[in-house]
Amino acid sequence: MEQIHETDRIVETCVVRNIRDGLNYARMHHTMIRITGQTGRGKTFAAADWAARDKNAVYVRIPAGCTRTMLLKLIARSFGYTGTRFTGPALADAVLRGEMLTEKNLLILDEAGHLMPRGSRSSTLPLELVRDIYDVCGCAVALIFTDVYIQDMETGYWKDFLEQFRGRITFRVDIPARIFREEVEQIVASFVPNPGQTLVDMAWESVSDPKRKDGNLRRLFENLKWAKQLAGAKGHALGADDLKVVFAYVEDGGRWPKGGR
Repeated sequence: MEQIHETDRIVETCVVRNIRDGLNYARMHHTMIRITGQTGRGKTFAAADWAARDKNAVYVRIPAGCTRTMLLKLIARSFGYTGTRFTGPALADAVLRGEMLTEKNLLILDEAGHLMPRGSRSSTLPLELVRDIYDVCGCAVALIFTDVYIQDMETGYWKDFLEQFRGRITFRVDIPARIFREEVEQIVASFVPNPGQTLVDMAWESVSDPKRKDGNLRRLFENLKWAKQLAGAKGHALGADDLKVVFAYVEDGGRWPKGGR
């Protein structure tokens, strides 16, 4: 199973809470669910963290251009199978006949959009494998998408084929594009207890202003990590001035001399 980095931590926001609720629902009801949201909303970290805490969860991050064989190998690797023990048809049999996935498992497929066919000549085999796993193995399945792929599912060339998946999905976690101020407050508070209002306001502005280059929560989290390091090097708690320095560096694309012509 893919693990999140040991220095990363999950901040309990409303988005994280709803993702966990969705995964719990899938596991409890042995069903297929869909989690959808824009990039940078915490889908990957929340799902990987949940999977790391559940012995029956299987987390697989789907690479771009994933084929049926690649997906089978990724699943087998999650169970510790490497090398040539399973190859060719034997690999598919091992996955589909209960040697790996069973009704106890929740298979989490992150970046599931990479399984989707692209254009009229693309293969549907990876998605057909997901359908077969769900139908044959009886395990729960969670498909995590960025929102752009959902548009293809609903209106694209393969709409009729993909309808079979929409019919199997019994629960949807649709993460709003809008970032809530409560999320920002919770993230800032995870770096410094009782943060000052100026620091919170500065963090909020960075994700709510559409003109900013650093306008998502993932970037804010990284900027706060950097600002905290700067504050620690100076021997004081994280404050608005530290975050301001980081924002200025990111906005300017580095440090540049003043003046010039």
